[in-house]
Amino acid sequence: MQPYRVNEFLKLTLIDLGIEYLDLYLIQFPVGLQYMDTSKLIPINGAGKVILDHKIHLEAIWKAMEHEVRRGRTRSIGVCNFNESQLERILNSCRIPPAVIQVSNNSKRLPNI
Repeated sequence: MQPYRVNEFLKLTLIDLGIEYLDLYLIQFPVGLQYMDTSKLIPINGAGKVILDHKIHLEAIWKAMEHEVRRGRTRSIGVCNFNESQLERILNSCRIPPAVIQVSNNSKRLPNI
């Protein structure tokens, strides 16, 4: 997801759930996915492979999520499936530290972007 789409997808989630804010909003995987439209959250190509977007910067996504905390749309933010290097990048640039850190026990499977 591109940083400017964090707001859009969070709004859609709030509408779908019929609530005004989330208690926790997570970056589920430390990889960017190519945006298709809001109905295709995980873009798949003709060969059945997920289409990654290697231009996405984790730090920019985190900054957009911090903005949503300040706006009151989520109370806290966190990360899942990050390896140590990816987590350090967030910690070195954040104003709001992750409230939840689910660390992968098999970081060799995760791309280091």
